Amino acid sequence: MKSVELDLSYSQFIFFQKDMENPFNDWDEISIKQGFSYRRDSIGIKTFHEYGKVKILVSNSIDRNEKAIRIIKFPFLVKNNGIEFSTVTESFIYNLKNGNYEVLIQGWTEKDHVDVFQFSFIETDTQTEIKYLRYDPEREIT
Repeated sequence: MKSVELDLSYSQFIFFQKDMENPFNDWDEISIKQGFSYRRDSIGIKTFHEYGKVKILVSNSIDRNEKAIRIIKFPFLVKNNGIEFSTVTESFIYNLKNGNYEVLIQGWTEKDHVDVFQFSFIETDTQTEIKYLRYDPEREIT
């Protein structure tokens, strides 16, 4: 499992197609309430804190974490042999072969106020839908 810690600002980070121009998404009222903004090639994640650190864990297997207070499943098509994770100030690339994936995102906060988001990328032959498996009390499902 890869682990990277990035500086957090504006309560968000994103993951998107590697080398994508203009990856940051617009956040409308619905996006804020549901905790994510979605475009086919870019998904913005609302964090639990506005500033600080966000730790991103990435793997190719599903490891359910009991600490997770938000769990969402997304479809994602990788086109450029990798994806990029980014805050406003920092980013890193995760190499991943092209194909359809089901992405399980689990989020929680550690006692030092670091937001943690664990990403599991599972290859799939079927198209999945966005689905909440667990959501934090501040979120409204729409």
